[in-house]
Amino acid sequence: MSFDLNTYKELLGYRESAGAYQTNTGNGAFGKYQFTQPTINSISNLLGMQVPTIEGFLNNPELQDRFLETLVNDSISYINNNN
Repeated sequence: MSFDLNTYKELLGYRESAGAYQTNTGNGAFGKYQFTQPTINSISNLLGMQVPTIEGFLNNPELQDRFLETLVNDSISYINNNN
């Protein structure tokens, strides 16, 4: 089975926020991919970086993309190692 990360990012982003990086729906999820604060904290820790403020996260498309790529790659690695 083939997996294209760029296609996944675009489809997920459109589904979650109509592709808008600054989306704050008021339900505790933020950005194009609708990350929750606990997920932002976990990915920051995984990357060994300081947790961004919500405002900083919403205003940084590259960071949001990096977080999604990290989450997807970590998930794929987990599946591959536990299958």
